[in-house]
Amino acid sequence: MVLRKIFRIKIVLPVLITLLTIWFWLILILKIPIFTHLHGWFWGFRDKPAGSPLLLVLLFTISYVIIRIILSIDTRDSIKLFFLIILGFTLQLGFAFTEGRGMDGIKDRLINSGHAEFTIIALKQQNVLNLVSNYEKLSDSGELGKFSPSKPPGQLILYIFTSKLADILNPEDNFDDKLDWFRTFTAYFWTLISCLVLIPLFYFTKLLIDSDRAILACILYLFIPSVNLITMHTDQVFFPCFFMTAAHLALYSCTRRNIYLSFMTGVFVYLMLFCSFGLIFILPFIMVICIFFSNYKTKFDLKSFKMVIPCIFSGMIITGFLFRIIFGYQILIRYQKAIAYHVRWKGWISNFDNITHFAKLNMLEFIVWLGFPIAILTIYCIYRSFRQIFKRNMDACSIISLMLFLILMILDFFGMTMGEVARIWLFLVPVICIVAGSCLETRFRENRELLVPLIIILQAGSVYLIKVFQDFH
Repeated sequence: MVLRKIFRIKIVLPVLITLLTIWFWLILILKIPIFTHLHGWFWGFRDKPAGSPLLLVLLFTISYVIIRIILSIDTRDSIKLFFLIILGFTLQLGFAFTEGRGMDGIKDRLINSGHAEFTIIALKQQNVLNLVSNYEKLSDSGELGKFSPSKPPGQLILYIFTSKLADILNPEDNFDDKLDWFRTFTAYFWTLISCLVLIPLFYFTKLLIDSDRAILACILYLFIPSVNLITMHTDQVFFPCFFMTAAHLALYSCTRRNIYLSFMTGVFVYLMLFCSFGLIFILPFIMVICIFFSNYKTKFDLKSFKMVIPCIFSGMIITGFLFRIIFGYQILIRYQKAIAYHVRWKGWISNFDNITHFAKLNMLEFIVWLGFPIAILTIYCIYRSFRQIFKRNMDACSIISLMLFLILMILDFFGMTMGEVARIWLFLVPVICIVAGSCLETRFRENRELLVPLIIILQAGSVYLIKVFQDFH
């Protein structure tokens, strides 16, 4: 019985991961319409240059060397994170360079993609105070384009702040020159910012679990297809970092029982929602994490939770009140109008057939753009977490897995989304990497030396082939 269990877990799962990944590669290479024939599938086949073999070999070699060093040496966490951030920066630019157009492979997304209008509007709308105070009026008039009415003001303000920073470094009077410099600056700056999520991801995981699984989560994050290919979008650049920063602040506040830091966490959470309503899921996430930490670390003493959570909500409420008084901004009204606009624009119809079809479609798309290795490890960990409920043997990984599952189910069945969730749900990818990394560390520890390189190779291969045969548009 024991041998059979070991065989099933230790052998079958890696084989399944490998076979499913190769199957997906064949679908891309041969352009088999298994996914594209599905109603509402967002990603069609698109041919792009395969890139220089030398560049690919260089990218994969650098990745392998850095990861081997990080996993084998005993050095400070800050040094490991520094090299992982540099690696993430290199990978994103390197995959963009495979198009053979240099930085244009990533810069053009700022003016040619669906959200390119944010760039133009941000360069024209430089008065942030006026924008926030008159957001409803400006969005209703069409002055802010077709995307802004479905979002809170913060998303456009992130572009404006980037534009102002670019102006400080290199002022330009001519609009075309200004646009060209913004593209160049943002391509480098946002790529770097997108990699900084590794910092809160590492320290949150280390605080809640341990440093080994924290570093694995960071490594896995760097080889997610959506992270490397859905670039120059706030969903990839800022929102994962915002989500993990709030989670870490809340957990750290809980460990220190610091009411001031808890209050500032609430302020930060409100500012997150000012940028994206989807980040509201941070609230149930941090509440459950803080309850678990209070129980697990302090032997069922909930004083930390009772002290921290009210302070977080106080920070959110007071910040919302100040925004209402100073700017006239009402977050609930903006949310209602954004949802109504989204439903009209997408033509969403809430019936059983629509909900079930797109729930299956969205989850399939999310799995594909996560990469089958990471997705399968996550599914397996969620399955084990449900089993542990009945055994009354819950650990931190189990709690995170179950919260992830709950959030995904809510998003999937009630999110009123028809595809493109690979971008929209990117803020959850760091949490998925925590779950997958924990699965690797706990269930495959003795085979980690072989399994981690295998998963990285399979993930990197998926990134490259999606880039060549599909890519984000």
